[in-house]
Amino acid sequence: YKYDEQRSGAYGSFGKRFGDVWSATVRGRYEKIDITNIDVDSPVDVFDVSGQSAIESLSFEVVRNTTNSRIFPTRGTRLVLGYEHVGPLGDYSFDKITMRGNAFFTVDEDFFGRKTVFSLRSQLGYILESNKSPTFERFYAGGHSSFRGFKYRGVGPRGVWHDSLTLGSDPVGGDWMFLLGAEYNFPVWQKYVRWVFFVDSGTVQKSIGLSEW
Repeated sequence: YKYDEQRSGAYGSFGKRFGDVWSATVRGRYEKIDITNIDVDSPVDVFDVSGQSAIESLSFEVVRNTTNSRIFPTRGTRLVLGYEHVGPLGDYSFDKITMRGNAFFTVDEDFFGRKTVFSLRSQLGYILESNKSPTFERFYAGGHSSFRGFKYRGVGPRGVWHDSLTLGSDPVGGDWMFLLGAEYNFPVWQKYVRWVFFVDSGTVQKSIGLSEW
């Protein structure tokens, strides 16, 4: 990256379980973000948020979890629905909706109890007030955790360079994200070595759509 981003702040949350499957969490946060040392050929979006900014938000999350393990689930589903309101005390005001879904199926179990697992996952995010979100709050994809085969923040819109006002190669994030993936995981040696075959797909865009899948 061609700039420095420094964050400081405080977080707090309160959660409650409802039976064995459902849970809910309320979270609050307050952050100070400082964008400095911006190179002249950085995107215009970065210059728009240069200096110090404040983010204050309240979010609500509902989880339905029927998986049989937190570390390596072999059956069940996990669905997470989230809503976050940013503002009004900070420098920005917008609303963010997120969804994450996972499903796990045991395909086979060998003599030693090792299981072959097929899994599906999806992730969705949308910022309702388009063009009001700063670069450091938008959606990005890429890297092992979200989109394998692409570098960190390698999937998504690129920004216009500040010096030449032409479209560049630096990511600036999007207000819409939709990802789908599938994985086939099976044992090779004892319990420690496994093969994984996967397909990751999706898009991160400035607005709702699938044209850049």
